[in-house]
Amino acid sequence: MNIAVIPASPTMPRRRQLGRAGVAVAAVAVLAGGSAYATIPDSTNGLISGCYVTTGTTPGTLRVIDAQAGAVCKPTETSITWNQKGVTWRGAWLTMTPYRVNDLVSKGGSVYIALLDSNSVSPPNAANWAVFAAKGAAGAAGMPGAIGPVGPTGAAGPAGPIGATGPQGPAGASGYTVVVSAPVTVIPGISTQGDAFCPAGTVPMGGGETNSSSTVILTDSWPTTLGWRVFVINSGASATMTVYVTCATFS
Repeated sequence: MNIAVIPASPTMPRRRQLGRAGVAVAAVAVLAGGSAYATIPDSTNGLISGCYVTTGTTPGTLRVIDAQAGAVCKPTETSITWNQKGVTWRGAWLTMTPYRVNDLVSKGGSVYIALLDSNSVSPPNAANWAVFAAKGAAGAAGMPGAIGPVGPTGAAGPAGPIGATGPQGPAGASGYTVVVSAPVTVIPGISTQGDAFCPAGTVPMGGGETNSSSTVILTDSWPTTLGWRVFVINSGASATMTVYVTCATFS
């Protein structure tokens, strides 16, 4: 009679005690010409025998067999035995720690049972450890959490370093001079031109005209290379105007 123990896939290791109070399973086999009786654990040595799958679609599956009645493991299984006291949960596997046969440890989400006494031999290791409970599959991703509130405004950062001094700008104008032209006669009904000229070495900065009659109207005014020029027109009697220009020197 075979008793299959199929390990679950827990997300957290848990203690398993096989037969803490004692496992006694009676198996009856009806043979030709008579009956044979066997027990689990083995009545001669008190050991429980089992097989765990190492290949195929269900690696790590552990099943109990009746070795006293002649049951053996399959070619795809590894034979293990343990006494009636059961397995001992040792927690997470640690290096430099002695482990004995049938100790249970956790590592990487799976639980392993010791096949041999060992020290610093980490599972998975087929010679020393068998999978007792394989790690479960990853669960589905959870729903995104709510967006948190906006945090407070941070303190102002320190002042940055002073920038490099820029190049020196061009020299400004100096030595302003105002030049006024001689009076110019403004004939009625005719556009009249007037000019004022800057001294040599200076340039015009602004200019305009003044006149003797309200009937004289300024129509154009602009700088020239030599000074300032204006145009006026007179809608009344004959009048006069003078043109002025402000000149400056640039160093």
